[in-house]
Amino acid sequence: MGTIRFQFSYAISGIIALVHDVLVALGIFSLFQWQVDATFVAAILTIFGYFINDTVITVLIALFSVYILGGASTKIFALAMLIGVFSGAYSSIFNASQILVEIKKQ
Repeated sequence: MGTIRFQFSYAISGIIALVHDVLVALGIFSLFQWQVDATFVAAILTIFGYFINDTVITVLIALFSVYILGGASTKIFALAMLIGVFSGAYSSIFNASQILVEIKKQ
């Protein structure tokens, strides 16, 4: 569906950046050996949605508040989401744009 609305090169760079975001969140949780449960899976699926819509700023404030003030079960979700949102902002700015430039060159 993305190729109908947008150019194919935009879809490829967006998908690569999306995979990057999920792998960063998975990698950080693996590196620190934090608990992976259903809440974490929900956070990973939510990262997909937030990356596509790029609603980063107001989300960061809300997630940081949930992480600080929330209970034990919501802290895992908020932590995974914070990692994903930071990673999404980074990859939207630096990865996806550079991948698109390289695809356009070819």
